[in-house]
Amino acid sequence: MNANFNEGSAIYLQVASMLEDDILRGVLNAEEQAPSTNELARAFCINPATAAKGLNLLVDDGILYKKRGLGMFVAPDGREKVVNKRKSAFYETYVKSLVKEAQALNVTKEELAAMIEKASGIPTMGFPTNGMHSYLSGASMAFAGLARRFCLGETEKTGSLSANILGLTPLDFSVNGSAQDIKALLEQNGIEVVSSWAMGSSLEELQRAGAAHVNLVVSHAGLETAKLLKERFGTPYVAGVPVGREFSSLVVQTLRSAARTGENAVAYPKKARGHFDGVIIGESVMAHSLAAAAALERAKNLRVLCPLEAEKELLGADSLHIHDETDIAECLAGERLIVADPLYKPICPKDAVFVPLAHEAFSGRIFRRDIPDLIGRELNVLF
Repeated sequence: MNANFNEGSAIYLQVASMLEDDILRGVLNAEEQAPSTNELARAFCINPATAAKGLNLLVDDGILYKKRGLGMFVAPDGREKVVNKRKSAFYETYVKSLVKEAQALNVTKEELAAMIEKASGIPTMGFPTNGMHSYLSGASMAFAGLARRFCLGETEKTGSLSANILGLTPLDFSVNGSAQDIKALLEQNGIEVVSSWAMGSSLEELQRAGAAHVNLVVSHAGLETAKLLKERFGTPYVAGVPVGREFSSLVVQTLRSAARTGENAVAYPKKARGHFDGVIIGESVMAHSLAAAAALERAKNLRVLCPLEAEKELLGADSLHIHDETDIAECLAGERLIVADPLYKPICPKDAVFVPLAHEAFSGRIFRRDIPDLIGRELNVLF
């Protein structure tokens, strides 16, 4: 500990701050004994009462705790509490004043991000968020921001057929191997994967996205980036997730065709189909892909109900785009078959056949172990 006190704050506060510094640097670790009141008083030539006041402040914050007859010890989560305390102080002391000054000077988010990047050397981007949209909106902005910033200039196409996978979010594809299996399926069919947005690729690989011949959009989150790469590099895109055996083959065929013609495409049918056997609730690209696979492999005609953000070009003519739970419940009335995340079951008709298909974006990690990997596999785990 540094014993050089200043006149800017009370000595007991500076004693507490020095102890926090030692905990942050690893000089004092969890469950290790902190210096006693008398040790601090002798080391710093201060009143023992002042030293005790500094120690008790850390006890009040849960950073230290007392062992009767032994002294003060660092709490098991003491370092974490110091970090959180310092972050809060950093926000109050620096961030608020920075934002206030930026507003007074009419500094834009982009200008502020550029300033932070210049000072830190870390690429920085700002996005207009309001907390009223789902993860898809945020991921979409992030992917597109990365593409605008890092996918620049002339890029030579790869020698063989290649693709980028766009919209590969952890909330849509979990950690059950689906992301890796999409890449493996494409490569097994002679399509090199240049980059995956966002699971599994480095920034350097993302920068090479313009080298791909075609882009595979596997969720709404990848669509804006696909359009940007189309505009910048002329790369066509195909929307669809290669689920099921037959539909996965159709996705590969559509990718080959798009690469050859340069035209964008949707791998699943979008035209009106009339009669339906049931409803599938989910993210637009995944739900439509599953519905297409169910029609091919199980002869089941499922209508898609999407409660998340979705562009019109990703929705079928008969698809339902509904956000409100009450409205969703009304739409489900009378349905005989419903495929959805288990958290939707309470609003489904009691006499309907409910097929649980967990989705981390809806139920978090509660049903993570039950999320099936359907990439290139038959749908017998569902029907």
